[in-house]
Amino acid sequence: SKFFGANSNLQQKYWLVTGDNQTAAVVGTDDSDWITTNTKQAAPIAPLQSFFVKKAETSTYADNNTVTFSANMQALAPTGTSASSATLKSSSPLPLLTLVATTANGRQSRAVIAYDRTASEEYKANEDAELFLDSNLGNLPAIYTVAGTMAASINRSSNLWNIPVGTYSNGAKGNSNETVTLSFEGLDRFTGTTIYDAGKKTETPLHDNSSITIAANTYGRYFLRAGTPTGNEKIETETIRIYTIARGQLIVTATEQLQTVAIYDFAGRLLRYSDTPSGCLFTTHLDKGNYIVRATSEHQQQTSKIQIR
Repeated sequence: SKFFGANSNLQQKYWLVTGDNQTAAVVGTDDSDWITTNTKQAAPIAPLQSFFVKKAETSTYADNNTVTFSANMQALAPTGTSASSATLKSSSPLPLLTLVATTANGRQSRAVIAYDRTASEEYKANEDAELFLDSNLGNLPAIYTVAGTMAASINRSSNLWNIPVGTYSNGAKGNSNETVTLSFEGLDRFTGTTIYDAGKKTETPLHDNSSITIAANTYGRYFLRAGTPTGNEKIETETIRIYTIARGQLIVTATEQLQTVAIYDFAGRLLRYSDTPSGCLFTTHLDKGNYIVRATSEHQQQTSKIQIR
Protein backbone atom coordinates (compact mmCIF):
# COMPACT_ATOMS: atom_id res chain seq x y z
CA SER A 1 0.00 0.00 0.00
CA LYS A 2 2.89 2.40 0.66
CA PHE A 3 4.39 1.60 -2.75
CA PHE A 4 1.18 2.38 -4.62
CA GLY A 5 0.52 5.41 -2.44
CA ALA A 6 3.82 6.88 -3.64
CA ASN A 7 3.23 5.91 -7.30
CA SER A 8 -0.10 7.36 -8.39
CA ASN A 9 0.92 6.89 -12.04
CA LEU A 10 0.54 3.09 -11.64
CA GLN A 11 -2.53 0.87 -11.61
CA GLN A 12 -2.92 -0.52 -8.10
CA LYS A 13 -2.16 -4.16 -8.85
CA TYR A 14 0.92 -6.28 -9.47
CA TRP A 15 2.06 -9.60 -10.91
CA LEU A 16 4.72 -12.00 -9.64
CA VAL A 17 6.47 -14.61 -11.76
CA THR A 18 8.05 -17.44 -9.76
CA GLY A 19 9.56 -20.28 -11.75
CA ASP A 20 7.03 -20.94 -14.48
CA ASN A 21 4.02 -19.71 -12.49
CA GLN A 22 2.39 -16.34 -11.85
CA THR A 23 0.45 -14.63 -9.09
CA ALA A 24 -1.73 -11.54 -9.46
CA ALA A 25 -2.87 -9.15 -6.73
CA VAL A 26 -5.30 -6.21 -6.77
CA VAL A 27 -5.28 -3.50 -4.11
CA GLY A 28 -8.44 -3.21 -2.03
CA THR A 29 -9.99 -0.19 -0.38
CA ASP A 30 -7.43 -0.31 2.43
CA ASP A 31 -4.46 -2.32 3.69
CA SER A 32 -6.68 -5.20 4.82
CA ASP A 33 -8.75 -5.58 1.64
CA TRP A 34 -6.69 -7.29 -1.07
CA ILE A 35 -7.53 -9.96 -3.62
CA THR A 36 -4.83 -12.33 -4.85
CA THR A 37 -4.88 -15.53 -6.88
CA ASN A 38 -3.08 -17.31 -4.03
CA THR A 39 -5.79 -17.87 -1.44
CA LYS A 40 -4.07 -20.69 0.50
CA GLN A 41 -0.36 -20.30 -0.13
CA ALA A 42 0.96 -16.80 0.33
CA ALA A 43 2.24 -14.65 -2.54
CA PRO A 44 5.56 -13.19 -1.47
CA ILE A 45 7.66 -10.45 -2.93
CA ALA A 46 10.90 -11.73 -1.49
CA PRO A 47 14.17 -9.78 -1.17
CA LEU A 48 15.69 -9.12 -4.62
CA GLN A 49 12.63 -10.59 -6.38
CA SER A 50 11.13 -8.68 -9.30
CA PHE A 51 7.46 -7.85 -9.65
CA PHE A 52 5.50 -6.32 -12.52
CA VAL A 53 3.24 -3.27 -12.47
CA LYS A 54 1.32 -1.40 -15.14
CA LYS A 55 0.96 2.29 -15.87
CA ALA A 56 -2.42 3.84 -15.06
CA GLU A 57 -4.77 4.23 -18.01
CA THR A 58 -5.18 7.92 -17.18
CA SER A 59 -1.44 8.53 -17.52
CA THR A 60 -0.09 9.80 -20.82
CA TYR A 61 3.31 9.21 -22.34
CA ALA A 62 4.33 12.68 -21.20
CA ASP A 63 3.46 11.91 -17.58
CA ASN A 64 6.14 11.07 -15.06
CA ASN A 65 7.44 7.56 -15.80
CA THR A 66 9.48 7.38 -12.59
CA VAL A 67 8.70 4.55 -10.17
CA THR A 68 9.60 5.19 -6.54
CA PHE A 69 10.69 2.32 -4.30
CA SER A 70 12.16 2.95 -0.85
CA ALA A 71 13.17 1.11 2.31
CA ASN A 72 10.03 2.13 4.24
CA MET A 73 7.92 0.15 1.73
CA GLN A 74 9.54 -3.08 2.93
CA ALA A 75 8.76 -5.21 5.97
CA LEU A 76 10.82 -7.75 7.89
CA ALA A 77 9.43 -11.24 8.35
CA PRO A 78 8.27 -12.05 11.88
CA THR A 79 10.93 -13.65 14.05
CA GLY A 80 11.34 -17.35 13.36
CA THR A 81 9.77 -17.29 9.87
CA SER A 82 11.36 -17.37 6.46
CA ALA A 83 11.09 -14.46 4.05
CA SER A 84 8.79 -16.44 1.79
CA SER A 85 6.19 -16.91 4.55
CA ALA A 86 5.88 -13.24 5.53
CA THR A 87 3.56 -12.49 2.67
CA LEU A 88 0.25 -11.23 1.38
CA LYS A 89 -2.85 -13.40 1.16
CA SER A 90 -6.36 -12.53 0.03
CA SER A 91 -8.00 -10.51 2.78
CA SER A 92 -11.06 -9.21 0.93
CA PRO A 93 -14.44 -9.66 2.65
CA LEU A 94 -15.96 -10.32 -0.78
CA PRO A 95 -17.05 -13.89 -1.59
CA LEU A 96 -14.22 -15.37 -3.67
CA LEU A 97 -14.43 -18.35 -6.01
CA THR A 98 -10.99 -19.68 -6.99
CA LEU A 99 -10.43 -21.81 -10.09
CA VAL A 100 -7.36 -24.06 -10.01
CA ALA A 101 -5.90 -25.78 -13.09
CA THR A 102 -3.54 -28.66 -12.23
CA THR A 103 -1.30 -30.43 -14.74
CA ALA A 104 -0.45 -34.14 -14.70
CA ASN A 105 2.83 -33.39 -12.90
CA GLY A 106 1.16 -31.23 -10.24
CA ARG A 107 1.91 -27.70 -11.45
CA GLN A 108 -0.92 -25.22 -10.86
CA SER A 109 -2.29 -21.93 -12.12
CA ARG A 110 -5.11 -20.05 -10.41
CA ALA A 111 -7.78 -17.47 -11.19
CA VAL A 112 -10.23 -15.72 -8.87
CA ILE A 113 -13.79 -14.50 -9.36
CA ALA A 114 -14.96 -12.01 -6.71
CA TYR A 115 -18.67 -11.30 -6.33
CA ASP A 116 -19.18 -7.56 -5.80
CA ARG A 117 -22.64 -6.11 -6.41
CA THR A 118 -21.09 -2.68 -7.05
CA ALA A 119 -18.56 -3.93 -9.64
CA SER A 120 -18.83 -3.66 -13.40
CA GLU A 121 -19.37 -6.69 -15.64
CA GLU A 122 -16.87 -5.12 -18.05
CA TYR A 123 -13.11 -5.06 -17.53
CA LYS A 124 -12.07 -2.21 -15.22
CA ALA A 125 -8.39 -1.55 -14.51
CA ASN A 126 -9.09 -0.73 -10.85
CA GLU A 127 -11.19 -3.86 -10.30
CA ASP A 128 -9.67 -6.66 -12.38
CA ALA A 129 -6.23 -8.09 -13.15
CA GLU A 130 -5.72 -9.23 -16.74
CA LEU A 131 -4.01 -12.52 -17.54
CA PHE A 132 -0.27 -11.89 -17.64
CA LEU A 133 1.40 -13.79 -20.49
CA ASP A 134 5.19 -13.70 -20.38
CA SER A 135 7.94 -15.77 -21.97
CA ASN A 136 9.21 -16.66 -18.48
CA LEU A 137 6.05 -18.66 -17.83
CA GLY A 138 7.12 -21.54 -20.05
CA ASN A 139 4.43 -24.05 -20.94
CA LEU A 140 2.30 -24.00 -17.79
CA PRO A 141 -1.39 -23.79 -18.84
CA ALA A 142 -2.81 -20.55 -17.39
CA ILE A 143 -6.41 -20.60 -16.18
CA TYR A 144 -8.49 -17.47 -16.77
CA THR A 145 -12.02 -16.10 -16.87
CA VAL A 146 -13.24 -13.22 -19.05
CA ALA A 147 -14.06 -9.71 -17.84
CA GLY A 148 -15.65 -7.77 -20.68
CA THR A 149 -13.26 -8.29 -23.61
CA MET A 150 -10.24 -9.17 -21.44
CA ALA A 151 -8.91 -12.51 -20.22
CA ALA A 152 -8.53 -12.04 -16.47
CA SER A 153 -6.73 -13.70 -13.55
CA ILE A 154 -8.80 -11.67 -11.08
CA ASN A 155 -12.35 -10.90 -12.16
CA ARG A 156 -14.52 -8.75 -9.91
CA SER A 157 -18.12 -8.80 -11.17
CA SER A 158 -21.72 -8.17 -10.17
CA ASN A 159 -22.93 -10.84 -12.60
CA LEU A 160 -21.85 -14.45 -12.15
CA TRP A 161 -23.84 -15.91 -15.03
CA ASN A 162 -22.14 -17.41 -18.11
CA ILE A 163 -18.59 -16.24 -17.35
CA PRO A 164 -16.25 -17.81 -19.95
CA VAL A 165 -13.54 -20.08 -18.51
CA GLY A 166 -10.48 -21.23 -20.44
CA THR A 167 -6.83 -22.20 -20.29
CA TYR A 168 -3.97 -20.85 -22.38
CA SER A 169 -0.79 -22.83 -23.04
CA ASN A 170 1.94 -22.38 -25.61
CA GLY A 171 3.08 -25.93 -24.99
CA ALA A 172 -0.32 -27.47 -25.68
CA LYS A 173 -0.42 -26.23 -29.27
CA GLY A 174 1.78 -29.09 -30.40
CA ASN A 175 0.13 -31.64 -28.13
CA SER A 176 -3.64 -31.82 -28.55
CA ASN A 177 -3.84 -34.58 -25.90
CA GLU A 178 -2.47 -32.49 -23.02
CA THR A 179 -5.09 -31.89 -20.34
CA VAL A 180 -5.49 -30.14 -16.99
CA THR A 181 -7.83 -30.84 -14.09
CA LEU A 182 -10.02 -27.96 -12.93
CA SER A 183 -10.95 -27.77 -9.26
CA PHE A 184 -12.71 -25.07 -7.27
CA GLU A 185 -12.23 -23.38 -3.90
CA GLY A 186 -14.90 -21.32 -2.14
CA LEU A 187 -17.97 -23.10 -3.53
CA ASP A 188 -19.55 -22.90 -0.07
CA ARG A 189 -19.91 -19.13 -0.58
CA PHE A 190 -22.09 -19.56 -3.69
CA THR A 191 -25.35 -21.35 -4.48
CA GLY A 192 -25.92 -23.77 -7.33
CA THR A 193 -22.62 -23.28 -9.14
CA THR A 194 -22.30 -25.16 -12.44
CA ILE A 195 -20.07 -25.42 -15.51
CA TYR A 196 -21.86 -25.23 -18.87
CA ASP A 197 -20.25 -26.99 -21.83
CA ALA A 198 -21.43 -25.17 -24.97
CA GLY A 199 -19.90 -27.87 -27.19
CA LYS A 200 -21.86 -30.73 -25.64
CA LYS A 201 -24.81 -28.61 -24.42
CA THR A 202 -24.42 -30.07 -20.93
CA GLU A 203 -24.39 -28.45 -17.48
CA THR A 204 -22.39 -30.00 -14.63
CA PRO A 205 -23.16 -29.09 -10.98
CA LEU A 206 -20.10 -28.25 -8.88
CA HIS A 207 -19.78 -29.33 -5.26
CA ASP A 208 -16.99 -29.69 -2.71
CA ASN A 209 -14.21 -31.82 -4.22
CA SER A 210 -15.66 -31.40 -7.73
CA SER A 211 -13.20 -31.52 -10.60
CA ILE A 212 -13.39 -31.71 -14.39
CA THR A 213 -10.73 -32.45 -17.01
CA ILE A 214 -10.34 -30.15 -20.01
CA ALA A 215 -7.80 -29.56 -22.77
CA ALA A 216 -4.75 -27.56 -21.70
CA ASN A 217 -5.39 -24.98 -24.43
CA THR A 218 -9.14 -24.41 -24.61
CA TYR A 219 -11.37 -21.40 -25.13
CA GLY A 220 -14.94 -20.53 -26.04
CA ARG A 221 -16.44 -23.77 -24.75
CA TYR A 222 -16.94 -23.57 -20.98
CA PHE A 223 -19.05 -21.07 -19.02
CA LEU A 224 -19.25 -20.71 -15.24
CA ARG A 225 -22.69 -20.19 -13.75
CA ALA A 226 -22.71 -19.31 -10.07
CA GLY A 227 -25.61 -18.25 -7.90
CA THR A 228 -25.09 -15.12 -5.85
CA PRO A 229 -24.12 -15.43 -2.16
CA THR A 230 -27.57 -14.07 -1.21
CA GLY A 231 -29.23 -17.03 -2.91
CA ASN A 232 -30.93 -14.91 -5.56
CA GLU A 233 -32.26 -16.95 -8.45
CA LYS A 234 -30.28 -16.87 -11.65
CA ILE A 235 -31.82 -15.30 -14.75
CA GLU A 236 -31.17 -17.80 -17.50
CA THR A 237 -30.30 -15.99 -20.71
CA GLU A 238 -28.22 -16.89 -23.72
CA THR A 239 -24.85 -15.16 -23.88
CA ILE A 240 -22.44 -13.98 -26.58
CA ARG A 241 -18.92 -13.00 -25.50
CA ILE A 242 -16.28 -11.26 -27.62
CA TYR A 243 -12.71 -11.18 -26.28
CA THR A 244 -9.01 -11.69 -26.93
CA ILE A 245 -6.26 -13.72 -25.24
CA ALA A 246 -3.11 -14.07 -27.33
CA ARG A 247 -1.50 -11.58 -29.67
CA GLY A 248 -3.61 -10.98 -32.79
CA GLN A 249 -6.39 -13.35 -31.74
CA LEU A 250 -10.12 -12.59 -31.74
CA ILE A 251 -12.57 -15.00 -30.08
CA VAL A 252 -16.35 -14.91 -30.39
CA THR A 253 -18.23 -17.54 -28.41
CA ALA A 254 -21.84 -18.15 -27.42
CA THR A 255 -23.97 -20.51 -25.37
CA GLU A 256 -26.03 -21.21 -28.49
CA GLN A 257 -25.34 -21.46 -32.23
CA LEU A 258 -23.69 -18.37 -33.73
CA GLN A 259 -25.33 -17.07 -36.89
CA THR A 260 -23.23 -14.11 -38.07
CA VAL A 261 -19.99 -12.34 -37.13
CA ALA A 262 -19.04 -8.97 -38.66
CA ILE A 263 -15.80 -7.08 -38.02
CA TYR A 264 -15.52 -3.33 -38.72
CA ASP A 265 -12.81 -0.71 -38.33
CA PHE A 266 -13.58 2.43 -36.34
CA ALA A 267 -14.53 4.26 -39.56
CA GLY A 268 -17.38 1.78 -40.01
CA ARG A 269 -15.83 -0.12 -42.93
CA LEU A 270 -16.70 -3.83 -43.00
CA LEU A 271 -13.46 -5.82 -42.88
CA ARG A 272 -14.69 -9.40 -42.47
CA TYR A 273 -18.06 -11.12 -42.42
CA SER A 274 -19.11 -14.70 -41.75
CA ASP A 275 -22.61 -16.16 -41.89
CA THR A 276 -21.30 -19.69 -41.37
CA PRO A 277 -19.51 -19.71 -37.98
CA SER A 278 -18.56 -23.13 -36.67
CA GLY A 279 -21.13 -23.94 -34.01
CA CYS A 280 -20.76 -21.82 -30.86
CA LEU A 281 -17.22 -20.61 -31.59
CA PHE A 282 -15.65 -18.24 -34.12
CA THR A 283 -11.93 -17.33 -34.11
CA THR A 284 -9.75 -15.30 -36.41
CA HIS A 285 -6.48 -13.36 -36.39
CA LEU A 286 -6.33 -9.59 -36.90
CA ASP A 287 -3.61 -6.99 -37.16
CA LYS A 288 -2.87 -4.92 -34.08
CA GLY A 289 -5.50 -2.20 -33.69
CA ASN A 290 -9.03 -1.32 -32.59
CA TYR A 291 -12.11 -2.99 -34.03
CA ILE A 292 -15.88 -3.15 -33.68
CA VAL A 293 -17.26 -6.70 -33.66
CA ARG A 294 -20.95 -7.52 -34.06
CA ALA A 295 -22.17 -11.08 -33.50
CA THR A 296 -25.65 -12.60 -33.62
CA SER A 297 -27.14 -15.89 -32.51
CA GLU A 298 -30.70 -17.17 -32.52
CA HIS A 299 -31.77 -15.10 -29.51
CA GLN A 300 -29.04 -12.52 -28.97
CA GLN A 301 -26.99 -9.77 -30.60
CA GLN A 302 -23.77 -8.36 -29.15
CA THR A 303 -21.60 -5.46 -30.33
CA SER A 304 -18.23 -4.78 -28.68
CA LYS A 305 -15.27 -2.49 -29.20
CA ILE A 306 -12.09 -4.50 -28.83
CA GLN A 307 -8.37 -3.78 -28.93
CA ILE A 308 -6.20 -6.42 -30.56
CA ARG A 309 -2.60 -6.40 -29.27
